[in-house]
Amino acid sequence: TLAVRWTDCWTSGAGLPVNQWVHTTAVFDQTLGSVRLFMDGRLVGEFWGLPPWASSRGPLLLGAQRDDGVFFDGDIGDVRVYNRTLNAAEVEALSASK
Repeated sequence: TLAVRWTDCWTSGAGLPVNQWVHTTAVFDQTLGSVRLFMDGRLVGEFWGLPPWASSRGPLLLGAQRDDGVFFDGDIGDVRVYNRTLNAAEVEALSASK
C-alpha cells in the first residue's frame, strides 16, 4: 500500500483476537521508506513511499496516540526496540520464541 505519511500506517488493533496473546511486530525502514506489519510472524500489511522521519519531539508511546487520546484496550508485554531493520526470518524466529 502506498502511504503519504508515517502516521498513515497506524492501526486501530481491530484485527487482533480477543482474550489471546498475539505477537505483533512493526518493522520501520526509513532508508526504503517502508513499514511492514507482522502478526505471529506472518506479514499482514505493508506501506511504501514514505518520506524520511523528522526529529522526534516527544517520548515513544506504545498503545497510545499522543495527540488524540486514543488508547489500546489490552495488555502489552515483552516490548523490544531494535536499532536496525529486522528481516522476515528474524521476525518469524521472534514470534516462534514467544
